[in-house]
Amino acid sequence: MFNKDKGVLICANKFATAKELMERIQLAYELLPSWLKLGCKEYNKGRLVFENDSKIEISATSASSARGKSGEILIIDEAAHIPEKLMQEFIQSVLPIVSSRTNAKIIAVSTPNGVGNWYSDTYHRALYNMSEDGWKAFRIDW
Repeated sequence: MFNKDKGVLICANKFATAKELMERIQLAYELLPSWLKLGCKEYNKGRLVFENDSKIEISATSASSARGKSGEILIIDEAAHIPEKLMQEFIQSVLPIVSSRTNAKIIAVSTPNGVGNWYSDTYHRALYNMSEDGWKAFRIDW
């Protein structure tokens, strides 16, 4: 809301999970005091567009879910639960979008789902400072 023409894309392992995240974002927006709220041009279950043309969009993770979109922040929710082949195709499709922006960030979030998947491998490389592509690891315990 405080930056003009910025984009956030939230992809999850299932559309229902992405929709739930959008509902939480919309609730947080609704609970903001009126003096802090920016008006909305679009407000629906899959997209939130503010008056300053910044937007938040959701999608289920697929090989083409980010094609044609632009943004500075990509959030991948439940990344460890996305099938490996699909995750590899998805990452290949979003890297050109994100890498074209100078301040772009990818945030991959997940509950654990064993080892040997993209999320586990990326997390452990970052945790042990072995990431060649800039990933940083953060652990948040509930």
